[in-house]
Order: sequence, then C-alpha cells, then structure tokens
Amino acid sequence: MCGWFFELKYDGYRLIAEKDQRRVILRYRSGIDATAVFPDLVEALRRLPYDHLLLDGEVVVLDDAGQPSFAGLQRRGRLTNRFDVARAAAHTPATYFAFDLVSCDGMDLRAVPLRLRKEALATVVPDIGPLRYTDHIEQRGEAMHQQVVAMGLEGVVAKDASSHYVAGRSATWLKVRADHTDTFAVVGYAPGKGSRTALG
Repeated sequence: MCGWFFELKYDGYRLIAEKDQRRVILRYRSGIDATAVFPDLVEALRRLPYDHLLLDGEVVVLDDAGQPSFAGLQRRGRLTNRFDVARAAAHTPATYFAFDLVSCDGMDLRAVPLRLRKEALATVVPDIGPLRYTDHIEQRGEAMHQQVVAMGLEGVVAKDASSHYVAGRSATWLKVRADHTDTFAVVGYAPGKGSRTALG
C-alpha cells in the first residue's frame, strides 16, 4: 500500500491526553475521565515543555518482557483508592504510546496530513520513558503483520499518510488484527440469551 504508514497495534486503551499549562486531563475514547487512574502519566505530561497539547494514543502496561499486558492494564484501570493507584503507578507503571498530535501551543493540526503531524509529534514526545512516540514503517506492511503475528502481538494499524485527523473511526485508519486460532473440543454449552440467541 503506497502512501500508507504501518504502526504496531498496542493491546491497551485508547487515551486522549490534554495539557493546558499545569492542568492535565486524560480521557478514554468513550469520554470517561481517566486522569486519577494514571498519575504517573499526568506527571510525565506536565514535564513536557509545552503549555498546550492534545495527543491521541494508547495506554498500556508492559510486562517483564516489555510486551503489553492487557490483564495488567485492566488491574490498573479498576483501581479507585488513591493509595492503591499510587502503589500501582510505582510497581506497574503505565506507558502512553502517542500516535497523533492533534494540537500544540495554539496550532490546530487536525487538517494537517498525518505525515506532517507525525513529524511534529516526533519532536514533542520522546521515544523512551512513560510517554513514547509511536514509530511506523512505510510500505512493507504485510511483512510487518507477519512479524507481529509471529511475536504473538495484537496486530497492525494501517494509516493513510495524507489523512486528516478524525476523532472516531475512519476508513483512512485500518486495524489489521493478528488473529490467533486453535482447535478445541466442546464439552458443554449454555443456551444463548439476548442478542446471542443460538449459543451462550
């Protein structure tokens, strides 16, 4: 696919990060406030040398091998007690992989092509630490997908390099999942309920 970027699909939660001076707000794609859940990311965002930022990305919790652990992220996401949250932030820190720069210090970048937004993002977000720039490759998306499948990772996201920023789903951003299959023997089942009429 010529003119497309290919990024790793992280096994995490989509997260919008907004910085306004010292105030930082983190929101899930649904709009639910996640700021109190990830104080480690809030502090890292405060340290960036920009007064106003709006980033789009994915929050993950990495395991000991450096792979995203969805179970670890779910445990972090369920915590509500601030002492438990602080302990988890120290022992199982979150990592925010920023893949888009929506605005920066008064510049609205939504109408700017992705190629240029990614160039700007690379100067704003570091590539190590709790906030990380999401790198990409051009062309060779099929080879990247095969490698991702071999590594047991989530998949690849293909993005039109000329696309403008769209907050929701878009035909210019395509998820290509790494489906994992196996053979199982069915030893029992439950009748379906609601929308699952045939099988529970």
